[in-house]
Amino acid sequence: MNSKAKLILGVVLLAAAVVLFCRHFSPTVPDEARTVAVAAGTESAAKEFAQKLRDIASRDDSKEFGALCARRSDVNMPDYYRSVQSMDAAAEFLKAEANKTDPGILNVYFRNPDGRRFHYTIDSRGDGGRFRFLTCYIYKE
Repeated sequence: MNSKAKLILGVVLLAAAVVLFCRHFSPTVPDEARTVAVAAGTESAAKEFAQKLRDIASRDDSKEFGALCARRSDVNMPDYYRSVQSMDAAAEFLKAEANKTDPGILNVYFRNPDGRRFHYTIDSRGDGGRFRFLTCYIYKE
């Protein structure tokens, strides 16, 4: 094998290694966390709750955002906000609202990594800055 062929082979192998490395460490949406479309008749209370989350997240006020997310046992918050289905409804609404001002939003999803409590994350800037507390990922292009 001549030196030119070895060089080309080396470059191809290096490119493949870089691609595999990047795919291994890039964030992915787990299958169980994919959101489903929400019917137009979604309860207005869920929309209001989702709007509050989005407004707080867009202000970068992580303390207030975390406090709102932590209110799962508040007597003023209906029990259905604790369910994954309600969180998915809120995520779908967040995605629709976010796309009105930022068309780069690709996906919103929730996950429950530890099985005991939700962890909420919003990344609407796409720069890696995240607020971790209760359960939502918003992905940009």
